[in-house]
Amino acid sequence: MELLSGAVQAAPAFPVLTAARAVCRLCLLSHGGELPHVVECVDAFLGALASKNLKSCYQLTHSLRAMQYVAARESGVQMDPFYRRWVFNDAVALVAANGDLGTLQWLVESYLPDEFLTKAVYYAAENGHLHLLEWLWEHHRDIGYWGGTELEGAILNGHVNVVKWLRVHAAPHPDSAPVALRAAAEMGDMALVQWLHDTHHGSASSVGVRLRDRVWTF
Repeated sequence: MELLSGAVQAAPAFPVLTAARAVCRLCLLSHGGELPHVVECVDAFLGALASKNLKSCYQLTHSLRAMQYVAARESGVQMDPFYRRWVFNDAVALVAANGDLGTLQWLVESYLPDEFLTKAVYYAAENGHLHLLEWLWEHHRDIGYWGGTELEGAILNGHVNVVKWLRVHAAPHPDSAPVALRAAAEMGDMALVQWLHDTHHGSASSVGVRLRDRVWTF
């Protein structure tokens, strides 16, 4: 799959609803031209999204433009930085689960640049979005959590290409290996069980796993 370039779609200076812009253009042009402050007032009156945060906005619309609309209205609002990070990472999780690379690019590179991504890798892997993992690895490897439980999610959901890619690029840390090993055993993938055992013998040595009605203890 061809990845999008590193360029991120820029948000308009202050995005407004198309309905507000259309109404004001039709009504105001005949009376001497556009009045930007009037457009913004009409937009505020019509805007059901204004009360949403990024997470709830994406849940409702799955739209980058709608998220940019909400983000533009946050600039004048005092927001607790911890709450902002929480909303950001929850929004990233939804976007990653949906495989939406364009919106992920905007969140990571424009909305909160350099903010650590606590959920992006896991939800991209769990839902089989290899193109997101490849983009994150190439462009933002240092701000994502790799080697956690993302391999487990990919295994349990049967995303073979993602599992192969993670084995090469982001093998699980020793403390995460037993979780992946159990998942591989549950799916009956003895080759993967053996690889995890050989790679992380110390962390997996006491893990008992049930595989096709037999108990394998390492």
